[in-house]
Amino acid sequence: MAVSIEPLDSSSPERLKKPGFLRRVRVWFAAQAGRRRMRMPPSGRYFAFISYRQAAPDKVEAAWLQSALETYDIPSRLAMRLQRKPRLGKIFRDSEELAATSDLWGHIVEALENSENLIVLCSPRAVQSKWVNDEIEEFIRLGRQDKIYAVLVEGEPAQAFPPALLGISKVARQDVGLAIDRPDEPLAADLRPDPDIRQGAQRRTALLRLVAGMLGIGFDDLRNRDQERRARQLVVLAIGSMVALAVVSGLGIWAEFNREAAVRERTAAVASQALSLVRLGDDAWGQHRVLDAEADYASSLAVKDDPIIREKILRVRARGIRQLWEAPNRIGGNALVLSRDGTNVIAAHEDQVIRVWSVAGGSSRPMLVRHPAAITSLALSPNGKTLASGGKNGDVLVFNLADGALLERYAPTTASVIALGFDSLGDVWGLSEDNVLSRRKTDGALVKLTIPGAKIGAAIIRPDSPEIIVGDNKGFVRVIDPGTGADISAFKADPLAIEALALDASGKRLAEWGSNDRYVGTPVPCMCVRIWPLDDPSTPQELAESPGYPTANGLAFSADGTTVAMATLSGLEVWNTTTGKLEKTGDRASSNAEYALAFSADGKQIFAIGGYLGRYSVAPLAPVDWLKGHAGAVEGLAFSPDGKTLVSAGLEGGIRFHDPATGSERRVLDGDPKGLLSIGFDAPGRYLLGCTTGGAAKLWDIEAPDGAPSAISTGRSFAKQCASFEPVTGRVAVLRGNDVGFVSPAGELEDGTAIKDVSPAGLIYSPDGSKLAVVNTSNKITFYAMTYYGQPEPVPLAPGFDRTPTLAFSPSGRLFAAAGNQLLLIWQADNPGQPVHEVNLASEVHDIAFSPDGQLIAAAMYGEVAIIDAISGVIVARFNPYQVYQSHIDRVAFDPGGTRLVVGTDQGTIHAYSIGDAVETRTIRPPDRMPGDYSFTPAIAFSPKAPIAAINGYDQSIRLYDLATGSVTDTIPGTFGRAHGLAFSPDGRQLIAGSQIGMIRIVDLDGHAERDITVGKPDQPVHVVTPSSDPARLAFATDESGKEDADSNTIVVWNTTTGKSEAVLNGHGRSVLSMAFDPTARILASASYDTTARLWDLANPGQYKELVGHGGSVTSIAFSPDGKRVATAARDGFVRVFDIGTASQIATLLAATGSDYVEAVSFSPAGDLLIASGQGGTILWQTGNWAPLLHLDGHDDQWVQSAAVDPTGTWLLTTSQDPYIRVWNLKALADFQKSSPASILTDSIARAGDAELLGASSDSGKAGP
Repeated sequence: MAVSIEPLDSSSPERLKKPGFLRRVRVWFAAQAGRRRMRMPPSGRYFAFISYRQAAPDKVEAAWLQSALETYDIPSRLAMRLQRKPRLGKIFRDSEELAATSDLWGHIVEALENSENLIVLCSPRAVQSKWVNDEIEEFIRLGRQDKIYAVLVEGEPAQAFPPALLGISKVARQDVGLAIDRPDEPLAADLRPDPDIRQGAQRRTALLRLVAGMLGIGFDDLRNRDQERRARQLVVLAIGSMVALAVVSGLGIWAEFNREAAVRERTAAVASQALSLVRLGDDAWGQHRVLDAEADYASSLAVKDDPIIREKILRVRARGIRQLWEAPNRIGGNALVLSRDGTNVIAAHEDQVIRVWSVAGGSSRPMLVRHPAAITSLALSPNGKTLASGGKNGDVLVFNLADGALLERYAPTTASVIALGFDSLGDVWGLSEDNVLSRRKTDGALVKLTIPGAKIGAAIIRPDSPEIIVGDNKGFVRVIDPGTGADISAFKADPLAIEALALDASGKRLAEWGSNDRYVGTPVPCMCVRIWPLDDPSTPQELAESPGYPTANGLAFSADGTTVAMATLSGLEVWNTTTGKLEKTGDRASSNAEYALAFSADGKQIFAIGGYLGRYSVAPLAPVDWLKGHAGAVEGLAFSPDGKTLVSAGLEGGIRFHDPATGSERRVLDGDPKGLLSIGFDAPGRYLLGCTTGGAAKLWDIEAPDGAPSAISTGRSFAKQCASFEPVTGRVAVLRGNDVGFVSPAGELEDGTAIKDVSPAGLIYSPDGSKLAVVNTSNKITFYAMTYYGQPEPVPLAPGFDRTPTLAFSPSGRLFAAAGNQLLLIWQADNPGQPVHEVNLASEVHDIAFSPDGQLIAAAMYGEVAIIDAISGVIVARFNPYQVYQSHIDRVAFDPGGTRLVVGTDQGTIHAYSIGDAVETRTIRPPDRMPGDYSFTPAIAFSPKAPIAAINGYDQSIRLYDLATGSVTDTIPGTFGRAHGLAFSPDGRQLIAGSQIGMIRIVDLDGHAERDITVGKPDQPVHVVTPSSDPARLAFATDESGKEDADSNTIVVWNTTTGKSEAVLNGHGRSVLSMAFDPTARILASASYDTTARLWDLANPGQYKELVGHGGSVTSIAFSPDGKRVATAARDGFVRVFDIGTASQIATLLAATGSDYVEAVSFSPAGDLLIASGQGGTILWQTGNWAPLLHLDGHDDQWVQSAAVDPTGTWLLTTSQDPYIRVWNLKALADFQKSSPASILTDSIARAGDAELLGASSDSGKAGP
């Protein structure tokens, strides 16, 4: 099959790094002018070190700031006065400067010591970063406290300054502007978005303030000189224009010059933006954050299409990680409204996502942009088509409710939004906790005013009235004129601060509730909800006392006004306004905290959100089963042995059965009211075994009608590995106090078999039941050899952990792993003394799981999942299902096929990801690797009759893979070495391989019958076995000396029908590395380590044509399908194409592999592609014009040993010492090359699921003021 792939563009992002010629000339002249008087900054290598949290938007601002500082030119006169060069110098930013190293902190300290200044990007995210705080403390330790400069990115200083910076800062919340200009204050610049200032102008001001501070000069001085310089430049341009006008006598040339300059400037700006995104992608890729890297690269591609960026995206996709589905949950939140027609509940969840839930079916869909901070308020337009949401950081986002698209985003202030509302014109009104009232008009204008008086704690914005009702912290209810902010009326409603308000449907009655001092300090007259008639507020109705704490969004009237409900931290409370009777959801100790609520249209039900999203009947007040999914953290995940069912266990106690293909819920079992910490199947798949938070181990018979559990043991509370099935007999090992006990499959405790006095904290059986791994309360791990004769034999493992680790055996039982805190240790199970790998991880590990082939380990941590190669101990991928929202990832589990990974979070969501399986490429992992097997590259042969590949493994057996599915279809045991060669017979029914014992081995695929053909002495190697189109003719390389290290430089052409050689070809001085027959089987091509390649005429044995010109060992040789050309690969870095008839070179191609070695070359079956691989990757050329089409860079070890296309022309297989086999789909690669940047960006976002979409798109659609 011929595949069309678009040619590569010759442009490169590297060109974007070169400054313009005029700028370089100007900088040089300025430097020469003050050369004698200039001095370098202090001896440091860096002018400044940028410390920041590596998360958006901080990392975007850090990238901009680094570029802006490094390219900023000090005005020439000022530079001369300061005796400095015009350029500030190099700026350190860790994602740009740090190489991969185990001593990361040591490199950071070295960079800090060599930096003159420290710039800290401050935001609430930076406060959470230990790295940022440690970097500040280290700089203070160096005695450079006065050289620390804070740049405020988000939030107030008290919220955004890391602890070490707060210690030296005197800035107060209300005087940020004044603090910036104080010489003793580290707050140097403010980058927080201001709707009244263009971003470019704001950034320029911040840059100048920062530069002025670091240079020790006044800001006004620098700003004035900067403006003077710009003015001089404008004057120069004006004079130049006049001169040009006089010289050329016309405006046409000058206009054209200006137009070209503008085009150049726009091009440079686009290139700069694209390069910044590429740097972010490179940074993420260097940290193995695959989904972040792909999103950054795809965003760069959307700015500027570049073939190199496309190759980077393909490199990331070679990991094959993408989200498949997300199971529903009932995650909690802070705000909630009902749609106008009553069919949907719109909830603001604590993961900062707004979801629309169907009242009828319980399904949900998200708004397409995640809030940058917790969501505090929601409002619907009168027609119900538009939704506004306000955040804790002051942002207001406006959505189209139908499709979830973001219509606009703005921030009237940085204070938390208390209330929102639409008026009849569609304008959005908002009130923030700093008393700022805002109105966003439909024409985009933003009007703001500050309401005088006490701080407002609750507000109602009425769409049908020109009045706003507020409650303040002095206990007053005030009716505000929105035009002036003045009080229209006011009355004292509560002795405490008012925290919640509600207006009935008639607009005549107002309910209020106060808080703060209700449970401490001086007793107050009433702890109640009051209902005030607004036309005569002198006679309120006082409802029964409430013991609960109210919330800002937690008070509501039913539509008919007969019921008032309140959401409190101790559950729902409902009053009948006629009788004053109070009902509650439960006592304070056990009820779910509620933060917001809404009545159904008929007033018979309440929807509430707090710890989770719930639905309740009003009379009586009771929960109604509605939504699917967990209401608490997912603490257990397990696939059934047949892979057809996924089971999850939640901290709320439920067990849920899912379809692994879609995540849809099939069945629910009552687990344990105290909550579950783990779940697992027995070997037949009938029983579930779970551990409860109370320390009990329970069994569920899932084939029983009720699935009721039976408790089998009471052990240690909060032990997630409290019990384990023995795979063969089905008995269960359990924690029992200080002992390990054993329970029969019938649930009976076995007497006399316990392992006594070991203080167990967790345990797990090996897959064959021969070992029981036990970790004790001192965090030491011991293997017990499980026999049924006396006490098991203990084998201690070293080292220990500083907290109880999670234990796991690989499915084969050959490897054992344990993870605790931030450390993962891997042992060989049969030699468990010292671990073979110690892997340091970014945060505390909650769970680990082996892939079914034992090659990968998935680790669940705070904020991310890490995928580790279990054989090499290398982290190959990291990703966060929530991206910008940091959540505990509690559980991970691979499906039995090994291509999917499911992830459970503390938010109750379950995410399924593909692993090593993408549209463009699939990964084959050799299943028999063990630690130490690092240098093996398998031999590969393609069937001529089907999309089947034969691959030999580490154990020297051969496995047949279906290339369409990636599954193993057959395994042929034996001792098949890579150097021996591997090939299919022309009819595809047999495999042919060489040996070390003078024989050719032919294996029938049907039945594995083996036929050995003796072709040499018992100690004679038979290498590079190469079949031809003639079923009876093949060739191999050998050496007759019998010496172990002798070169196989003799070629033998063998006839399998006669059992005799047809020709013996001598002449190569070193080993023959590759051979190929032409389509007629009359010419044999050979490539040798001796730097030569030859064409042998088999009709005249011994006669050959030399293919000259190679400057290194010739590693591979291949004929084109039509037999007219032959291509060679050599370790001089070139691929050469020769004409068969003349043996002359047709083309010499520099292999773009980044080094000197090219290891393999081949043609596609259609002859339209030439493929070569070596150090640095794989490259494809178009035959005929020999234009490069695509460079593939998908292996960890970029020394790609082989690359070849199967006979169908569909699949390109590449092998490397990393040691994965990548199966590239050529049609998908061609489609990718033709895809538009926009479609690639959309696809890249979708690959990470809705959570990634929300995070990556957080700035899309952002409106200006």
